[in-house]
This record gives sequence, structure tokens and C-alpha cells, in this order.
Amino acid sequence: MAYLCKGRGVCLGCNTFPGARFLTAVLFLWILNFFFIRVWVYIGLWIGIQIWSSFFDKGSHVAYQAHIGGIALGLFFAVVHKILNRGGKLL
Repeated sequence: MAYLCKGRGVCLGCNTFPGARFLTAVLFLWILNFFFIRVWVYIGLWIGIQIWSSFFDKGSHVAYQAHIGGIALGLFFAVVHKILNRGGKLL
């Protein structure tokens, strides 16, 4: 999936994560709006949707729980990587 990143053209997964923004389309009351949104805001909303859907969706929850597990495992490995690269110090 490709997103239009501001000032960077089309990219696959922006490598300038903390400040990266991409163009988002939102349909609200039959009005289509386009605006740039920060990647960390989008990721937070996506994680929230996964958690909400895992609890309140009436179908199978396997996919939602797999995403939540992947997020947790990714965060765990990121922390371990940071600890190992700093000589055992987290902060």
C-alpha cells in the first residue's frame, strides 16, 4: 500500500517516522475531505480500532487478536533492541 507523503512523493512505509505525514481521505456526511495526518496518530487510531473491534465485533476475533499480538511483540522486540544497543540501559 502506498501513501502520498508530504514533500516526499509516494513512498512505501515512510522512514522518517516521528514527523512523517500522509494524505488521508475521509468521507463524512457525503463530503469527501483530504488532509495530511501524522503517522503516529494514524497508528494510534488503528491500534484503538483493533482493540475495540476485538471486544465488540460479533464475528471471529482471530484477525484482531493477531494484530494486537503482533503490535505487542513488535514493541517488546523494539525495547529489547534498544536495551541491547545501549549496553543494558533502557533510558
